[in-house]
Amino acid sequence: MTPPLVDEILRTQTVHAIEGSATLPLKDAIDAEIGSLLQKLILEKRPSVTLEIGLAYGISGLFICDALTKVGGKKHIAIDAFQSTTWSGIGIHLFVKPDMEISLNSAKQLSQDALPQLVNEGVKVDFAFIDGTIPSTKEWWISSMSTGF
Repeated sequence: MTPPLVDEILRTQTVHAIEGSATLPLKDAIDAEIGSLLQKLILEKRPSVTLEIGLAYGISGLFICDALTKVGGKKHIAIDAFQSTTWSGIGIHLFVKPDMEISLNSAKQLSQDALPQLVNEGVKVDFAFIDGTIPSTKEWWISSMSTGF
């Protein structure tokens, strides 16, 4: 089921700026079909910790966190070096939930820098969504890891 906020965003194809009443056109976001697939996988695999690379406006994060909450998940890690610049911080602002520990790595780190740091910290991830979309192909990578990384 599509979370209500996501349904609104996908229907209007706009997101609201953090401050003020400005709206921005939705771009580079997953659609409801991919979001439903993410939720289905999370409900089946029941991960405790999830990882997402490429947060953008937070659509995938909202789908993931909605399902993660339903299975008692503990943490969603989102890595997006461009969150505070290209995406104006909207993604992290939209999907922060009070009953979940949300971690967003430094906006100055690219995934190739952040991932080794997570490994060095001993972080174990049960499910990962790599949203490295290329607009002409719309390719995503979804991984379920039973042993973490």
